[in-house]
Amino acid sequence: MNVLIYRLGSLGDFIVTIPALRLIIEKHKNDRIVLLTNSKYGGKVVIAEELFPKGIYYDDVIYYPLKLRNIIELMKLIIKLRKMRIDILYNLNPFDTRKQNTLKYLFFKLAGIRKIYGLHWMKANKPVIDSDGLYEKFGQAVLRNIGFDATISNINCRYCLGEENVVPNLGIEGKYFVFSAGSKAKIKMWDISNWQKLFNYLNQYSGEFTAVAIGAEEEYGINQKIIDKWLGKSINLSGKLSFKEIASLLKGAFFYIGIDSGLMHLAASVGTKVFSIFSSQDIPGLWFPIGDHSIFYTDIECKGCRLNECKIGNNICINHISPELVVKHLIRYLEYKDYSAGVVYVERNIIQKV
Repeated sequence: MNVLIYRLGSLGDFIVTIPALRLIIEKHKNDRIVLLTNSKYGGKVVIAEELFPKGIYYDDVIYYPLKLRNIIELMKLIIKLRKMRIDILYNLNPFDTRKQNTLKYLFFKLAGIRKIYGLHWMKANKPVIDSDGLYEKFGQAVLRNIGFDATISNINCRYCLGEENVVPNLGIEGKYFVFSAGSKAKIKMWDISNWQKLFNYLNQYSGEFTAVAIGAEEEYGINQKIIDKWLGKSINLSGKLSFKEIASLLKGAFFYIGIDSGLMHLAASVGTKVFSIFSSQDIPGLWFPIGDHSIFYTDIECKGCRLNECKIGNNICINHISPELVVKHLIRYLEYKDYSAGVVYVERNIIQKV
């Protein structure tokens, strides 16, 4: 049997689908699995093959450009898929509109695929909201959409690394924490002054930890302005590490602090405690990492705007989250190993623990 997995995106988009990939591989361990995904489209983008080596998670991969509109190229892709005689498709893109669902469903039917999971004719996919007002996590939505058990206790989102430990080769000794302040979307950025205040507060631990910055090459400058506030040992590795090196570095970190990004999901997936400062650009819960992590999110009227730049100005939602609030929960973790922070809502200066 030939199985096709269809997933688009970059680092975080693939990390959150690990539970689905695991279950599909287990179900089809004797079948041929092919991944259909996007080719690289930007300097920061990590493509599927960098995360999941061919031969372990799947047998082959087909890349195509995002937003492919050329009819001739689309027909070539349909013909290629028909020649492969795909029996089953799993769509791991759970929140398509009714139009997107219908067009993709038609496309894959033209490609000769008989059984399709996760695409529905003339129907939109919508996330589920729990009793606390949080949306289901993206990984849950993927599982539910393709017919697997999406109960949070049954989800294994751990990303497996090899035995190699890159930390000794980087000159980092003793305990360290990792942070990253950059993002492709400006609306997700926490103001640099907030980061600098946070590091000033954390300097009480500067003799205990090395501060390590990671991110894309173009984020070196902003990370350096932050790390310059650290009074202890520090190293800025932005743009200097491979994906596997970043994953290994994160696995050994005492904690990770950052904004909503693929690096946040990667840190959570290797088992590192995450402190994540979220923009309200997306709905609450959907992109929160699974596990015992501390999430900071502003409950504001314009939440879920899905914009890349704030129309109100100054990224009002994320910058309403104060460095004092974040450091309070960091200290609880550092002093008492308190993992119970959960989601911290910020609304009109009222802090509510959910």
